[in-house]
Amino acid sequence: MRIITGKAKGRQIKIPREADFRPSSDKTRETLFNIIRSRIEKSTFLDCFAGSGAVGLEAISRGAEKVIAIEKNHLNCRLITENCRSLGFEDKLELIEDDYIPALTRLDRDGISPDILFFDPPYYADIYGHLLDFLAQARSINRGLIIIEHFKKTVLQSEPLFDLYKVSKSGDTHLTYLIKKISL
Repeated sequence: MRIITGKAKGRQIKIPREADFRPSSDKTRETLFNIIRSRIEKSTFLDCFAGSGAVGLEAISRGAEKVIAIEKNHLNCRLITENCRSLGFEDKLELIEDDYIPALTRLDRDGISPDILFFDPPYYADIYGHLLDFLAQARSINRGLIIIEHFKKTVLQSEPLFDLYKVSKSGDTHLTYLIKKISL
């Protein structure tokens, strides 16, 4: 796998060898970053269910100021650290080795409000409803663009808590872009 463009364009990164590991494809990442192009420069980018770190590292390569990567698998965390080091991005990455709810709870409690929040959970984990419920209740996540990568047949029940910004399609993969509604 490689970084598509930016400072690290063309540089290779390692991915886990697990048979069920499903990295975001080059095409999906290209679609994602074309859509958020105007938002990425100097942003704080959250990469949750980070896997190899490819999406977060792509964000840094394209100008993100900081990436917060959340990944619970220890071996994947070691791989993310190795990939980050090989690209020279250590000062831009904060890696949290934990499950998504405890990690997001900590960020919310600390008032961390990423500009872009990217979630790529395992397709068949059936956590989308739980994730959206958590994001709806989070106090500090109130202005960021939420992007969820999911299988095309997965339906995200986001109303009435989020405004649908866009849905992009790349083969069997859909990216759903949401903005949290702010209650007055």
